[in-house]
Amino acid sequence: MLIFMKAPLLGKVKTRMQPDLSPKISLELYKAMGKDLANIFSQCNDFDLIIQYTPENARPEMEAWLGKHLNYKAQQGASLGEKLQSAFSHALTAYKKVCIIGSDLPTLQKQDVVGSFDKLNLYDLVLGPAIDGGYYLVALKAVHPEIFQGVDWGTGSVLSQTLQNARQNHLGVYQLSVEEDIDTFSDLLSFWKHAAENEHILKNVIPNTIRMVKRIFCGE
Repeated sequence: MLIFMKAPLLGKVKTRMQPDLSPKISLELYKAMGKDLANIFSQCNDFDLIIQYTPENARPEMEAWLGKHLNYKAQQGASLGEKLQSAFSHALTAYKKVCIIGSDLPTLQKQDVVGSFDKLNLYDLVLGPAIDGGYYLVALKAVHPEIFQGVDWGTGSVLSQTLQNARQNHLGVYQLSVEEDIDTFSDLLSFWKHAAENEHILKNVIPNTIRMVKRIFCGE
């Protein structure tokens, strides 16, 4: 599996959280969420983990953040669609199935990824729909560049346009449960309302994220 991540650079990550959060706090939140995801999936024996980062010269920053023990590869391409297409093209030369996630859903777990791989036995494409109209997970067992073409990346039309591309190319699609990425301050507030009710569980699963969100909302 691949995790798409941006380098942890001040003013370059979680910008939609601002001005509710400062650039510094936005960066610390981003780093906490990414750290938890990397920790969760680097401990899985069911699949290999590759961190795909951008910009391409940011490997030192990635290693300082997540550790030198992980497998890193720079993203290739201009748009997100080109980067996804390139990542699948390269990874599917080494693996029979590939799953890509972003870094905006820290509650994603091993079973979600394993489940997407299982569904690829029956379907061509697996998507994890996000409430905002995008998707938090995409999995393929063969290269299908057509599904990433003509998509208005960064808008609420990403999922619907991807599904349309799949239909036009007669691809079987399975959709996982709808989840809410943590992209905006409103998303973060919604997450905290849920997390506060389940803190005793989540603090052991995503400790860095819970610690940071408590600091934001409770001053701890």
